[in-house]
Amino acid sequence: MSLTTTDVAELFRLIEASPEFQARLRGFLRDERLDKIDQRLDKIAEGLQHLTARVDALAEGLQHLTARVDALADALQQLTARVDNLAETVERLTTNQQKLREDVGGLLGDNLERRYRERAHSYFGRLLRQVRVLGGQELIDLVEEHLSPDDLDDLLEVDIVIAGQPKDRPDLGEVLVALEVSRVIDRNDVERAHRQAGLLRSSGRTVIPAVGGKSLTRGAKSEDLLVLANGPRAGRKP
Repeated sequence: MSLTTTDVAELFRLIEASPEFQARLRGFLRDERLDKIDQRLDKIAEGLQHLTARVDALAEGLQHLTARVDALADALQQLTARVDNLAETVERLTTNQQKLREDVGGLLGDNLERRYRERAHSYFGRLLRQVRVLGGQELIDLVEEHLSPDDLDDLLEVDIVIAGQPKDRPDLGEVLVALEVSRVIDRNDVERAHRQAGLLRSSGRTVIPAVGGKSLTRGAKSEDLLVLANGPRAGRKP
C-alpha cells in the first residue's frame, strides 16, 4: 500500500507531537560513520581556525616588518642625502684649499721673483759688475729682429733677464742671465731656463741660463747652469 500525501502529513504531525517518536527517529537516522565524519569535520574546522589565527599573526608580523623596512629605507635615504651633502662639502673644501694653495703659491712666487728683481746686486754682485735688470721693451729691442713672433712671445715669458760684466772674464763684455724663479726648482724650470737662454743668444750676446728659488728637486740638475737657492750666498756656477 502506498502512502498518500495526507498520510505523510499525518506522520509528520504525530512525530512533531510525540518526543518519543522524535527520539526513535533520531536513533534510526543516526549513523556511526556520520558521527566520525562530524568529528573529523569538527577537527578540520578547529585546525582551520588555528591556521587562520596563525595566518593572521603572520600577516600582522609581516605588516610590522614592512613598516620597519620602510623606516630603514627612509633612514638610509636620509643618510645617503647627508653623505652626498658631506661629499659636496668636502669637494668644495678641497677645491677651495687647492685654489688657496695656488693663490698662496702664486703670491709667494711673485714675491720671490720681486725679491730677485729688487736685490739683483745681492744675488749676482759676486759674479757680475754693473748688474742691472732688463726691462721688457729693452729685451724686445734686443732680440725682436732676430726672432719669429712666436719665439719672441716665448722669450717674453722669461721671469727675469739680468745684464752685467763677469768679474772673472772681463773680456766677454756684458753678458745676459736668463733667470727662471720658482720656490721649488724642478726639471721644468731648468728646461725653461735653457730654452730662454737659447732664444736670447740670437742677439749675439753671451747668455747664461740660471734658476733661483728656495730648494731644488733631484731632477733640477744640468750642466752649464747657474743655480741660486736659499739666499744670495748659496749660488754656484758650474
